[in-house]
Amino acid sequence: MDDLHSRLADGLGGRYTLERELGRGGMSIVYLAIDHRNQRRVALKVLRPELAQSLGPERFLREIKVAAGLTHPHILPLFDSGVAGGLLFYTMPYVEGETLRHRLIRQRRLPVAEAVTIARDVADALSYAHTQNIVHRDIKPENILLEAGHPVVSDFGIARAISVADASRMTGTGIVVGTVDYMSPEQASGEEVDGRSDIYSLGCVLYEMLIGRTPLPGGTSTGETRSVSQERREIPLEVEYAIEVALAKLPSERFGTATEFAEALGPKDTTASPRRGFLHAARRWAAGAVVLAGLATMGVIVLPRLAAAKLDASLYVVVPFGHRGGAAPALVNGDQCELLLSQAFERWSDVRLADPLRVHDARMRRGEQAMTLDEARRLARDVGAGMLVWGDVSAVGDSIQVTAALYDLRRGGKTVRDYTVRIHKDGKQLEAKFRELADSILLGGVNAERLRPDIIGTDVLAAFYAYAEGRDALARWDLPAAERAFHQALEDDPTYAQANLWLAHTQMWADELPVDFLGGLRSVSRDHRPPAE
Repeated sequence: MDDLHSRLADGLGGRYTLERELGRGGMSIVYLAIDHRNQRRVALKVLRPELAQSLGPERFLREIKVAAGLTHPHILPLFDSGVAGGLLFYTMPYVEGETLRHRLIRQRRLPVAEAVTIARDVADALSYAHTQNIVHRDIKPENILLEAGHPVVSDFGIARAISVADASRMTGTGIVVGTVDYMSPEQASGEEVDGRSDIYSLGCVLYEMLIGRTPLPGGTSTGETRSVSQERREIPLEVEYAIEVALAKLPSERFGTATEFAEALGPKDTTASPRRGFLHAARRWAAGAVVLAGLATMGVIVLPRLAAAKLDASLYVVVPFGHRGGAAPALVNGDQCELLLSQAFERWSDVRLADPLRVHDARMRRGEQAMTLDEARRLARDVGAGMLVWGDVSAVGDSIQVTAALYDLRRGGKTVRDYTVRIHKDGKQLEAKFRELADSILLGGVNAERLRPDIIGTDVLAAFYAYAEGRDALARWDLPAAERAFHQALEDDPTYAQANLWLAHTQMWADELPVDFLGGLRSVSRDHRPPAE
C-alpha cells in the first residue's frame, strides 16, 4: 500500500472503504470503494497532489459542485466530493461494464453502425456540457464508459475545475491536461480552447473506432490524416465527411457545435448503402418552379419567413449567377443560368435540390440586387443547404463563358471544385453544355470521356460514381475492388446495363462464374441499338 493510498484511506474514515485500485492516469487515480452511508459501490477518484495544490481545495470543491449539476443520460454523474488526508477526491457511479479503451483492445475495429452510434451519443453529451460552459479537454476512449453498450462520458468534474484554473499555476505542475493522440492543435500549443477542441478529440476517437488507430499517432498535428475510406471502403460518405470536418486544423473550419457533428454523421439508421447515405431520394425541383411561377404571377412575392434550417451536407442549392463585366450576355443571363443548371442537376434522380420556394423567399428578402459570393453563401445558409453552386456568366467574342463552382458551407464555404464551359452564341449547344457543367461539378475527378450521355447509362449519380470507381480499379487491374464497385453500382441501380456487363467481364477475368454475362451483353446491346427508321 503506497503513501497516497494510506493517506486517503485514513482521511476517508468510516465514510468510504477503498477496495482496490481500478486505474490511474496523468491527473488522478481511481479506486473501487464502498459508500457506507448509501450502501453502494462507487468509483472514487483522487487528484494527484501536485494538481490538487495548483487548483486549490476551495476552487476545486466550488467548481466540482457546478459540474455535479450536469444531468444527461450520457454523462456520468457526480455523487460526492471533498478533502481526505489533504487529498481532493470525488465519487461517481461504479459502471460494471468496460471503457471504450478495453473494447478497442479486444476488438480493434468496431462495426460502423456501432461506432457512429457511440460518437453520436458522446456528441450529444458534449453539446449539453458546452451549453453549460464546460469543455471536457480530455475526450478519449479511457473516459468513455460502456454500460451494456450505452456510452457515458466521465471526468467532467476535473474539466470544470481546470477550466477556471490559473494557467500559470497549472503549468508549474508539469501536468499536461489532455492526451496527445486526441488533443486539438490549439490545445497542444497551449492556446485557449472552446467546445470545438472537444469536437476534434471526438473526431479522433471515431476515427480510431473505425480504423483501429488514431489519425495522427503521437499527436503530430502537422501531418496529413489518411481518409477513412482509404482504409475501410464500407464507411458511408457522410461519416467520412463528418470526420474530415471535425479534424480540421483550424477551429473555424470545424463544426460550430457538437450537435452539428452528430447531425453530419447521417440518419440514425447507418445500415443503409454507403453510397445512398450521402445522396438521398430526389426532391423534384421542376414542380416547385411551376408553383413559384404561379405565385409570382398572382403577385405573391415573399413567403412568410421560414425558420433558418441547419446545414444539410447532402442538400444542394443553385443560386442566380453573377455577370462578369457588368451587363448580362444576350443569350443567357444569371437567372437563366440558375434554371438551366438546376434542370441539368435534375437528370440525376438521387440529387437533392433545395426547395425553390425557400430559395425564392430567401432571395426576395435580400433584394433584387446582383448576387455576390457572400450573398450566395448567406442565401444557402438561409435555406439550410450545405452545398452551394454559384458562378458567373460573361460574353467572350462570339460565345458566352459560364463558370460554376461548388462550395461546401459546412467547411466555411470552401471551394470543392469549379468548371467552365463556352457556348456559341447560336445557342444550339445550350442544354448540352449545362449538362456537361452539372456533371463536371458533381463528378469532379471522373474521366471526362465517361461524362458523355451515351456512356453514362444511368440516372442514379451514386450508381455512376461506383461504376467509375470500378472502371478505375480495372485500369489498375485490381479485380476484387472492381467487382465490389460494380456490385455497388448495381445495388444503387439494378437496371444499370453497363455495370452488369463489366461485372460479368470482371468475374470472368477473375475465373469466377459470371452472374449474368449474356443478360448484361443483351441489355447493353439493346440500350445502344440504332433507332428505328
